[in-house]
Amino acid sequence: MTPYRYESGRRILWVDDRPNDNRPIAAHLERRGFHISYALSTGLALVLLSKNKYFAVISDMGRPEGIREGFHLLDSMRGRDDQTPVIFYASLDAPALREEAALHDAQGCTNNSAELIQLIEKLGNCPR
Repeated sequence: MTPYRYESGRRILWVDDRPNDNRPIAAHLERRGFHISYALSTGLALVLLSKNKYFAVISDMGRPEGIREGFHLLDSMRGRDDQTPVIFYASLDAPALREEAALHDAQGCTNNSAELIQLIEKLGNCPR
């Protein structure tokens, strides 16, 4: 195995048009043994998901493609029977957004970095 290949059980795809904002959290997850891949758009994320297996997807909600692009990504994934867990990490954290995320089959929605890490860890303890 080359040093650039990671098992799917330790790979996270982070979809955000401003990935630098998330570097401290990503570094924390990498210290815990995860490998983070980045996609700046929904289109690139869907290409990467079609070619690789991931433990989870972390996505922001709004991107230049649209303010609800996170839901578009998740719905596209589920539409092609991709059951990779999705957690939204968005600046807004309203109860209505959490409820809608659950209706779209997301595994979580938060704007808190500690809660995001807990959600990722919880996924690791649940059989898929």
